[in-house]
Amino acid sequence: MKKCIETILLSVTVAMVSAQEPVVIEKQGHFSVAGKTIQREGEYDNSKFVGWATQEEKGQSYRADHAFVHYQIPVQPKKLPLVFIHGYGGSGVCWEMTPDGRDGFSTLMLRKHYSTYVMDLPGRGHAGRTSATTTVKPVADEMFWFDIWRIGVWPDYNKGVQFPTDSVSLSQFFREMTPDLSDHRQDVTAIDALTERIGKNILVTHSAGGFPGWMAAMQNQKVKGVVAYEPGGYVFPEGEVPAPIEGLTGGVQGIPVPLEQFMKLTQIPIVMYFGDYIPETPSEKLGDENWRVRLQMGRKFVEAINRHGGNATLVELPKIGIYGNTHFLMQDLNNTQLADLLEQWLDVSVGQTQTMAKAFSSTEQELIDISNAKWQWMSEKNVDKLESLFHENAMFVHMGGSWGKEAELETIKGGFIHYKHADIHDVSVKFTANIGIVYSNIHLTSMVAGNEVTFPFMVTEVFVKENGNWQLGSLVFTRLLERTENQ
Repeated sequence: MKKCIETILLSVTVAMVSAQEPVVIEKQGHFSVAGKTIQREGEYDNSKFVGWATQEEKGQSYRADHAFVHYQIPVQPKKLPLVFIHGYGGSGVCWEMTPDGRDGFSTLMLRKHYSTYVMDLPGRGHAGRTSATTTVKPVADEMFWFDIWRIGVWPDYNKGVQFPTDSVSLSQFFREMTPDLSDHRQDVTAIDALTERIGKNILVTHSAGGFPGWMAAMQNQKVKGVVAYEPGGYVFPEGEVPAPIEGLTGGVQGIPVPLEQFMKLTQIPIVMYFGDYIPETPSEKLGDENWRVRLQMGRKFVEAINRHGGNATLVELPKIGIYGNTHFLMQDLNNTQLADLLEQWLDVSVGQTQTMAKAFSSTEQELIDISNAKWQWMSEKNVDKLESLFHENAMFVHMGGSWGKEAELETIKGGFIHYKHADIHDVSVKFTANIGIVYSNIHLTSMVAGNEVTFPFMVTEVFVKENGNWQLGSLVFTRLLERTENQ
């Protein structure tokens, strides 16, 4: 039965994108931000020719250390644009298209009416002009990165992997890699300069781009949220840095920052997504081990944010029934599904929803009615009804942790959490094959350990239809910040 639900949930594929309408773009282009201009002393003599590669530098200038930005603005854009930040050894191309030619994340979000700004950080891609004196040495390293990025263990692909497994796509993927010629302190300066130019925005980071994302968000209050895909590093308040986590690839340690600076991260919504093939215990596989320690430190980071009153959520995709994702989630075969998850989080967490009356189809209304009945049964502690509704392998993700069906039923029956009332807003439903997903924004009043509390949540419910009946496969709570007008 477990294999059955895994197979069902994995059936969410790229078929959804084949019938999409063309994207209507109001404006697009590119520009550079930040960087420096080096001016040599003296007067330039344009009567002398030394050579094409060798110059008499006297009196000449040299612009370098900037970031390159490619932007697209759709017709009727949503309020806040998305700024995409790549990781180590790559460029913004990882957001723009997949190795097998499908829409990348920036295009998928453009279709959802988000303005997109895709960066090549200093020293990478289109921004390769650097002030550093460097020598780029060819290094044969592709098999190493195949392992590190959890595509598999060379030459074998991971079982059920969402990465395209044909040789042409793999070659295209490796050809996206670029030399890294930057001083990474320039990354934060570049992100800050872009933020000053375009105004309020949401940062969407990947891997090594995660750390400069945290730093930029602490530096500039015009950053109104951070979405981090498998970030590689984290910050903690001084005096609260967890012990380093050792691992086969060198482990990971938190970076201390002043508490006042860290607290700025508690004022914006944050969500982190991690993919599959990440073990809980030490592994001899390089990729598994590298991301085991970073995921575990990420849990501590989220706990620190929330302990200080913030709103951070960690989504481990296998725990909500999404399997097979590599480190490059945004390029995997199910990237449309992940873009839908991002859209829902953005709509609710940072106020991007365009509120309007909506008429639901009969099938959509059926699922909404089941979802509403579930809240009533939870309020009544009707574990018999819930027992039938919950799938055998259902997962429940709360702020305090995640657990399975039996633990959730016991929690409800024992009264440790009593779901008294859910005030439901902004419901939407999406279907793929025999999977239905209900997204809702709620204010939930609960009794927790004897105390009554009311919090706003974004709730994602994944239902699976088996033998003609809908069953709840996963229920994910994401706590939201109450927003003020100037946010």
